[in-house]
Amino acid sequence: MLGGDIVGGFGAAPAGMPPGAVWNTYLATKDADHCCEQVGRLGGRVVMPPVPVGENGRLFLSVDPSDATVGFWEGRRAEGVVLADEPGAISGHELRVPLAATAESFYGALFGYRLTAGGEFELDGVGQARVVESDQGRPQWLPHVGAVDPGETVRRAVARGARLVRPGREEPPVLRDPWGAEFGVVAVRDA
Repeated sequence: MLGGDIVGGFGAAPAGMPPGAVWNTYLATKDADHCCEQVGRLGGRVVMPPVPVGENGRLFLSVDPSDATVGFWEGRRAEGVVLADEPGAISGHELRVPLAATAESFYGALFGYRLTAGGEFELDGVGQARVVESDQGRPQWLPHVGAVDPGETVRRAVARGARLVRPGREEPPVLRDPWGAEFGVVAVRDA
């Protein structure tokens, strides 16, 4: 919670997931059961089938054909995470995979995402996530947290036990928190 609004959630990793802490990205779906079937049909692997999350909705976790973990959220209301694109809240996502074409094939068939020449997933002309081809590290959806001053945020995080994984010269800086979960830091204006 940040200022009374939801910015994320946490819980224990289900069986079949790698050990260690991670930030999971959840993509919205109107029908978790249908989406779960499609994930399997398109070459993904369901790790945890749809389960209720209190009164708010249902979620499930899977691994896409590139081996990146991704969650799906069917909310009972129009919104899931309430606060976004503000300091301290999720402010974008980066999908790091060996082949962008494999990711485009999967997410394109699932949701209609199209990969732009600039390396971004687009849906109906709106950018949804940055896609980076990389054979270094494990494939992953990497959430970015907003900060008014990313450099100062990185310094404060390192002072509190985080480790700088990517310095952020050409791409946003990436930190690994004291529990091992990675996240990027991007500049946003103060609300």
